Amino acid sequence: MESLPDELHLLVFHYLCRFDLIYAFSNLNIRYQRLIQPYIYNIDLSQGSLSYEDFQLFLHHILPLYGNAVYSLTINGYPQLKLLESQIIYLTNLTSLTLKLDASINDDAPEKIRYYNTELFSFNTLTELNIFANAGNNINILKNICCSSISQNLCSLTLLDRNFSWKFDEIFCEMPQVKYLSINIYYLENLRKILKIMTNLIELKLFMNHFSSFPELDFFQIPETLQNLQLEFENDVPPNRRILRGFLNLFKMHLQSLTLITCDRRKEFTNFDQFQSLINNFKQLKFFQYDILMGTKPDDRFPNIEQLPNSLFSVFTLPRPQRLSKILSQTEQNLSSESLLIFDYSYSIINDYTKYHHLKKIKINLRSEQLIPDFCQRLSTLIDQAPKFYSLQMFKINDTYELIHFLKKIILNEKIRRKILEFQFDYYNPYHNTFFNEFFNLLPNLRILTIDCDEQFTDFYPDSIKSFIKQLKHFYPKLNRFRLNMSLRNYRIRNALQIYTKDLHQNTSLCYWITSNDNDSLKDLNIWL
Repeated sequence: MESLPDELHLLVFHYLCRFDLIYAFSNLNIRYQRLIQPYIYNIDLSQGSLSYEDFQLFLHHILPLYGNAVYSLTINGYPQLKLLESQIIYLTNLTSLTLKLDASINDDAPEKIRYYNTELFSFNTLTELNIFANAGNNINILKNICCSSISQNLCSLTLLDRNFSWKFDEIFCEMPQVKYLSINIYYLENLRKILKIMTNLIELKLFMNHFSSFPELDFFQIPETLQNLQLEFENDVPPNRRILRGFLNLFKMHLQSLTLITCDRRKEFTNFDQFQSLINNFKQLKFFQYDILMGTKPDDRFPNIEQLPNSLFSVFTLPRPQRLSKILSQTEQNLSSESLLIFDYSYSIINDYTKYHHLKKIKINLRSEQLIPDFCQRLSTLIDQAPKFYSLQMFKINDTYELIHFLKKIILNEKIRRKILEFQFDYYNPYHNTFFNEFFNLLPNLRILTIDCDEQFTDFYPDSIKSFIKQLKHFYPKLNRFRLNMSLRNYRIRNALQIYTKDLHQNTSLCYWITSNDNDSLKDLNIWL
């Protein structure tokens, strides 16, 4: 290997697990040390393909050696954050931290909240903090992250929650060090409080979930330092032109750059002159960018007009502004959804395969008798042609023989066979004896599996879940996440959850945690393999 040029080494490295690569080539010689060094700078622990074994390799063998070379770190929620607590002393040069939080984790629990108040956020080297949440009670996250002991050198802060607005009702500390803020909020009253807390903002990017009125203008204190404003509105709440103009006038003495992203349902922006009137008397403004979705054909004087399906139009400037909603994993208006739900006989919508370019997940809510050949053929073609697809969820399946039969109808080539990395199905009857073996032959690349726990499952595994996990690992060596859906309304299942967690607690080769959604009686036992 020594005789191979660096370019070939890098080509080979592309096919290797990052942590295996770093561990295997560490301290061999100066040349290999130089080649692996760039793989250490940016560490992303949120990737779905990351196994618990790989995480432990990073935690105990790579981090102590190369922690001072990690400049950017992405963490996937509470379990990883908890496990990292003992090793963060090695991250002496960390400048950028990204934390992804899950809605299903009960963030009110004291033992979880305290992990958000970690020394990571107080590192003097930290200049950028990004929090992508899907959590209902983010006020606790704000209290414990943004106020307690935040780095005095933090200048860039991103707070984006897919389903909820960030609320500053109980935040009283100041954060004058923050210069760049990206955030989604519900009411403008929250913005007034933000501007009081972050008094030296240079750039503000707002994603508004609601915009119908605003408090008295006198209560807004616009930072003298503010130069750049990006304002984005959810499609369901397009702004009234009069209210929007009044709001923008708050910033007219400060802004050098303004970006507006919205939709125009009231036909108020189709006239170019009326649209441009929004920035009248903006004496400092140098750049005005926009991306507006319209239901009526716009004025020809707009520089860039794109006609979309369903008689929609988009007017925009170049380069096209980047949406905060897109960062939140919500696709742009002119793109199809990332998730497709198929129920009853609605599969007839699967016709124009090109519009599913961004499709990642398909959820099928059909009974076995509805899985007719025409549907299977359409679904197979869709999966084959959707470049980003990886997840399939099945509901209402009568028995596991039917499930295997259905999968054989849609998995018609090796490409589809290796595409499906995540599978979920609800099933309340015993699995036939050869099910998992047949299932593995159809889906050898499976990384994440979710099934329902019923009384028969607890009959098979009354005292321990270890044998089932061992069986899974035997059939699916690449599997790294297993989720067991459990209804606590059933006493036997509730008792099984206690037995399984006690059993897993003694197993150091994996990590587990319990999550819940809106209904506390429904719990998920998550096992990281």
